[in-house]
Amino acid sequence: MSGERFCTQCGAAAGEGLRYCTQCGNAIDQAAPVTADEHRLAAPASPSPGPPGTEQASPLPWKRLLWFGVLPLAALAGSLVIVLWLTGSNDNTEEPAGSRPAGANVQQRTPTRSSSSAAPSAGATLPPATSQAGSASPTSPAGATVIGASPTSGATAAAGSNPTQAPAAATATPAPTNTPPPTATNTAVPPPNLITGGGFESGALGAPWGTGIYEPNAGGIFWGSADATAEVVQGDTRGAYSLRITNRTAAAPHVYRTLARKVGVSGGQQHCFTAWVRTENGTSGMLSFRFNDSWSQALGIGTGSAAWRQHAYTFVAEDSNIDVRIVSENTGIAWVDDLELTLGACKVSNGAVAPGANPR
Repeated sequence: MSGERFCTQCGAAAGEGLRYCTQCGNAIDQAAPVTADEHRLAAPASPSPGPPGTEQASPLPWKRLLWFGVLPLAALAGSLVIVLWLTGSNDNTEEPAGSRPAGANVQQRTPTRSSSSAAPSAGATLPPATSQAGSASPTSPAGATVIGASPTSGATAAAGSNPTQAPAAATATPAPTNTPPPTATNTAVPPPNLITGGGFESGALGAPWGTGIYEPNAGGIFWGSADATAEVVQGDTRGAYSLRITNRTAAAPHVYRTLARKVGVSGGQQHCFTAWVRTENGTSGMLSFRFNDSWSQALGIGTGSAAWRQHAYTFVAEDSNIDVRIVSENTGIAWVDDLELTLGACKVSNGAVAPGANPR
């Protein structure tokens, strides 16, 4: 009887030329064939059959278990590891808070990825990273670069921002507007007016008018030998009231009417006097202003009729108290308003001030 081969593990017949058992995968002994009788003698006793339906299944061959059990599980586990790595779960872990000084840039780790894995675009939401304790990763310090952000984004996380999200698209900042500096304005305080009540707004001709050097013995505020009157009137004035002088006496030696008031000034210093005047049918000497006891410092008003106009005069005060005096020596009507006296010379020539000009 020719030598027939049998598996020494399970006893199954092995065809000629086979190196492994087709039933259990055991290696077939190639040294010497086994006869059927030797196989029966060497084969283990068959287990006694049990009750119907209790037959035991043949054990799974170990090679099938390897190919169909262990290897697929290993491949699945490897795929899960790759997926977790690609989603950035290992890239978003930051250094513990306080490990670097405030303002230092955290070194960005750029993982090597496959060509099929593209960097997330700006504005995309990344999976939340967790710290070793399982909580959300701490906020990066002010000015630190977020770990795990797209290598091409170059965005820097602001203080208090969420490091687990890629920064949104940058908004264009408008160019600053060059605002010219404010123009300097002349804020100089004008000198004080030394004449109180120069606008006659009290509505009556009274003190301090009538306080000049000659007035105590003159017998009234507006005194003299000329036929003339002085009264505070309303209408056709610069303010609510003005002084109106009407003279009906022609010029003659020592014929006049006058009124004056005392004013405290700086003796020996230049002063600027201004007054607004309107005239009607004025003649030479109808109206003048005097500033010393001899009446030599005088501002005369022109003849004829003229609308409201400002007049200016510069003089040096002869004393610390002077008389500001109004004199009428000829016929005509004059309205007087807004008398002002300030320290320092006038900026215009003595006489009428050009319309719109500032005498000081």
